[in-house]
Amino acid sequence: MKSADDEFYRSQQFLEKHRGVIDELMDDDGRVDYRRLEETLGGEAKEVDHFVRELHLARAAIAIRRKAMVANAASVALMDPTNPYAALRKFVEAQVQELEDADAVAIELTERLTQVELKGRWRDSSKSVAARQERLRARVSPPRINGDTENCYVMTSSGQILQVLAPDEDEPLQLAQDE
Repeated sequence: MKSADDEFYRSQQFLEKHRGVIDELMDDDGRVDYRRLEETLGGEAKEVDHFVRELHLARAAIAIRRKAMVANAASVALMDPTNPYAALRKFVEAQVQELEDADAVAIELTERLTQVELKGRWRDSSKSVAARQERLRARVSPPRINGDTENCYVMTSSGQILQVLAPDEDEPLQLAQDE
């Protein structure tokens, strides 16, 4: 829980810092100059990559914290089955609200970055600007994951996973095997 909280708070700071980046750069025509956007996101391509990586890490930190909260709540319930979270309810509700706020900022920032219309100097070709726009959209878009994917696995009593059956395959994937 501590590690999940640490990463979540670092991500929350990153998201709050960059929350209004599009609004600050938008011109009267509703577009954003790609050079100004790249400069704001870090300047050089290497630094823009860092921004994109941090955005993806922020999404992951939000997901991990959400799972850690559920696991923590379950462990508390298992320790004292007669306590229906009366003592923890306010604390958990505050954490859930904090998590939802950060998730909303991540979604808003991603949405704004994927919908922004870029423009360039008069000598930049429209194909060049369009290509930059498409690259930006592809880089900041969340990964496409099917939430309904089910994995089957065989595990020993000690918790070691012996094999995993991939969802669309008939053959199991051998991960580790003790004899």
